[in-house]
Formats: sequence, C-alpha cells, structure tokens
Amino acid sequence: MYVLDKADCVKPRVVQSLAPQVSDLKLESVTYAKETDSIKSTVEKIVEHIGRSIPVVGKSDNLIGVVSISDLMPSIIDYRDRSFLKNTKTPFGNLIVGLELKAIQEYPMEKDQRDYSIEGRIIMYGEDQSLEGVSPKDILICHKDIYRSGHIKECMAGHLIIVGVENDDICVEADERRCVYTTGFSLFVVAQRIHHLAQIKDVVTKDSLEYFTTYETLDDVKKNMMTSKFRRFPVVDEKGRIKGMISKSNLIDPPSKKSHHGGS
Repeated sequence: MYVLDKADCVKPRVVQSLAPQVSDLKLESVTYAKETDSIKSTVEKIVEHIGRSIPVVGKSDNLIGVVSISDLMPSIIDYRDRSFLKNTKTPFGNLIVGLELKAIQEYPMEKDQRDYSIEGRIIMYGEDQSLEGVSPKDILICHKDIYRSGHIKECMAGHLIIVGVENDDICVEADERRCVYTTGFSLFVVAQRIHHLAQIKDVVTKDSLEYFTTYETLDDVKKNMMTSKFRRFPVVDEKGRIKGMISKSNLIDPPSKKSHHGGS
C-alpha cells in the first residue's frame, strides 16, 4: 500500500470473500408500489408485470411487504361500505387522480388537499335522499343538475364532488364554504371507481416476507430458493431500499469473483 500511495494510485478494493454475492449479479429491474398507491393503480402495475405480485415500499422507500391480485380482490369486490376510504386512511389525492377531479374551490386552504387523509364517509347523493347526519368530514358526490337545483345548499359535507361536468359548465355559489371539485365522469362510473382508489397499505402482505440482501452469497440464496414457494424475490441494500429483483434464472450461470495477486 506504501508504494501505491507514493505512485498516487487508487487503492484496490478489499474483497472480504471470493464467494459470489447478490451484488455481483445484474439484477432484474423492479416494478413496485408505494403504500399510499390506490388499489386501481396497483392492479394495473401487477397486470403489466411478469409476476403475480410486486414489492411495496414505505415512506422512506424501504421494503415493507408485497401485494398480489389475491390480496386486492376483497377490496375490489366489496365496495358497499361508505367508510371504506376513511378506514383505510386513503389520501384525498387518490380521488383527485383516479376520478380526474378539477378543483373549483379549495376551502379552507390550510393544507394540500392531496395529502389530506379522508376522515369521513363517501355519500352518493340522489334527490330522494335525506341529508340528515351528514358531517363536515363527509364527502358528498352529486350530479351537476342536483347542485344547480340548490338541494344540497345547506348540506354540511366539507367536500363536494360534482359529476357530469364538461367544459367548465358549472358555477360555484358565492357563499360556498367547502371544497368543491368537478369531474366529467358519470355518477355510475364514479361509483364503480371510487372504492378502488383506497390505498393499499392495509392489504400489503408483511408476514413471512421473503427477500434477499445485496451482501448475501449466491450459495445461501440458492439454498433459500429451494425451500420457497416463490419464484422471484425483491433485493434490498443494507438500508432496506429496493435495488432490483432476483429469480432462479439469475443463478443458472452466476459470475465469479477474480482475485488479483501481485508479484514479488
């Protein structure tokens, strides 16, 4: 090392082990979801993905679990619970994106509405319904004709979504004191979509999560793969951040490390 220092050369990296490690592989690119992603967007990612499940990362982009179509199916099928989005603490931003909402009025302007977690019920309103018991935390969805009729003027819902609006053909009342959004979708389409916009956080599989680290040896990886029911696995670094995917095909012709010896 003294000679290298004098010659102003880069010191060689010290190889602790000549056994090939996961970091020596060319890992497969990874498609992953965030825990706040909607059911709808996550299903689209899984369908486009070659596997049947994808990894899920948390707020710090660290691996927290995996999610599959079978995990999401109960949420896709059962959308009758008005408090479903509240119970899953779904960000209002998921509705903005999934329903293609356009903000007409955001009131009060205390925080970014995309980060606001839904705290109330989702109420699909028709003219024959009672508005008794509606609270400022609830989100009321109605057709533009109902809004124009004045039926919901005294409604206490803090968020209002007006459907069937095209070409900005709606005007907000001057004394409106709530967040108002519009969408071009029909009431039927909104009803179909809305519960699929719940965040996936609560349905992510975290128990018996199988993954590998970049510093594990390929021999250890092979042994663990032999006893696993899965075919593809997330790979994380020492901080738990996803670096790629690994499968049995990656181990067919693994690379070998080379040791360089200097002459005497």
